[in-house]
Amino acid sequence: MNKKTLGLGLIVLVLLGIGGYSVYRHLNTPAVRTITYLVSLSDPAKYCNGSDMDSAGYQKTITVERATSTTEINPAKKQIVKEILHLATSGMCQTVIDHLDITENEGVVSIPPFDGWAGVSIVMCSCKPLVETNLLRIPGITKVGWSEGGDISKANLIHVQTPVPNQTVASPLTIKGEARGSWFFEASFPVVLTDWDGKIIAQGIARAESDWMTNDFVPFTARLNFTTDKNTYSNRGSLILRKDNPSGLPENDNALEIPVIFSKNTDSSVDSGVEGKVTIGPTCPVMRIGDTSCDEKPYATTIQIIDVGSPKSSPFATGESDKYGAYKIMLPPGEYAIQPVGGSVLPRCETKNIKISPSKITVADISCDSGIR
Repeated sequence: MNKKTLGLGLIVLVLLGIGGYSVYRHLNTPAVRTITYLVSLSDPAKYCNGSDMDSAGYQKTITVERATSTTEINPAKKQIVKEILHLATSGMCQTVIDHLDITENEGVVSIPPFDGWAGVSIVMCSCKPLVETNLLRIPGITKVGWSEGGDISKANLIHVQTPVPNQTVASPLTIKGEARGSWFFEASFPVVLTDWDGKIIAQGIARAESDWMTNDFVPFTARLNFTTDKNTYSNRGSLILRKDNPSGLPENDNALEIPVIFSKNTDSSVDSGVEGKVTIGPTCPVMRIGDTSCDEKPYATTIQIIDVGSPKSSPFATGESDKYGAYKIMLPPGEYAIQPVGGSVLPRCETKNIKISPSKITVADISCDSGIR
């Protein structure tokens, strides 16, 4: 073999090697898919601010196209829907949409109910056109259906800003929103937190932050301290905001229920608190020396914690004593007044002032007077 033939052979081998490597790279490099979506550069508050709710006007500003890439091959249409909505939205709109179980069937995207917003919040005024504009650009998507969810009569009565539906929450839980003045009585309304089984694990009072004697929306806040049972079947629960109903008439009852997910570490954020026993006595009209049957007995009741300096009608936290009278409530450091609720007249329970120190459980036993003489 002469040098010329040898040189040609080497060139062929090199070319074959380069070609083979190119084929290898092509076969082993994931395909890149480009996703495009539309956003608005306008401030939503110009169109959706409570007094002006111009969703149609805001929709006209959703014109700026952006793109990203993904290596996902042949993704399901539902996956494309979720991915585009996450990219196109932001803030509270993104938080709400990310937590919803959105489905797609034969070109129709169904968005489930989310009672915490009742479908008419200021955020949804701009969020809804942003969602619809982007979904209807996806090939094969022909319709977007929004479920009202719950009692739509609540839509114009109360809005909750935080927590949003299906949000993961931990103790202490801060609740913020706005409600019409008719939802309050004496500037407050009750708030309840339940676990998966419907057991109440916390209850408290939401307080108006401005004059509640109005038909307009009034901002409110509430705070709940709670501990979940680690052995419960599910880590899901419900936050219930009840319309205050001093009349007690069923036709005046109303409530907004928001599904929540409890963090696995709900009791780790607060490592201080108070514990003790609640007892009631006398238990006999006449007590004889040596007769232990008339000793004070455990008392199961609701316990209110008042933050010193706050209105007494606004508990900072509540808890329950069990059938043995035992209770334990986790609290951040500070000064509090603690009192079992008792009855409307009897029993009368004492109030104790306590000071909670960091990383310490304070012991406070409380007595209630049964009124037996």
